[in-house]
Amino acid sequence: MLEQLGAQIIFFSPLEDETLPANVDGLIIGGGFPEMFAAQLERNKKIRNEINRAANDGLPIFAECGGFMYLMNRLVDFDGKSFEMCGVLDGTATMTRKLQRVGYVEAELSTNCVLGSRGEKFFAHEFRYSTADVAENIFACKRLRTGENFTAGVAVKNVAASYLHIHFAGCPNVAKNFVEACVKRRQ
Repeated sequence: MLEQLGAQIIFFSPLEDETLPANVDGLIIGGGFPEMFAAQLERNKKIRNEINRAANDGLPIFAECGGFMYLMNRLVDFDGKSFEMCGVLDGTATMTRKLQRVGYVEAELSTNCVLGSRGEKFFAHEFRYSTADVAENIFACKRLRTGENFTAGVAVKNVAASYLHIHFAGCPNVAKNFVEACVKRRQ
């Protein structure tokens, strides 16, 4: 979907690479299991610092679930051990033994950000065994199965991050908005 909108995808690994690829105009950090690689992520201080610097310099960043956790100050694993993460978002992700949330949601942007304008709606999915102690402000969500309303995610300047998994093919407006934010950054 991103390529169809004109983006060139350049892959990198926060586990292996010490720098971001040259001349990137945006960054997507997808879901995953950072708790399984927390020590390795912490050891790669160069990439963590570079991601933090890029965020502070205005690079559009979208992070979901594991990427959301990676952007925080710290991640606490299942054994209670704390690991330093990127520090882009002021908060700590803490793993729990109990499933915290699962299911499909209808999300509405509560603020303008790199994913779109306030009021835009789309569907997403959430599945997580962690909590985050950040002030979540970007999405007003409604759980489709139960009707529960809650807020999710963080929008800080050019960064949009949450536990929500967004499939761009099902939400082409979100993909389009992110690509446009990247093009604007380049210009």
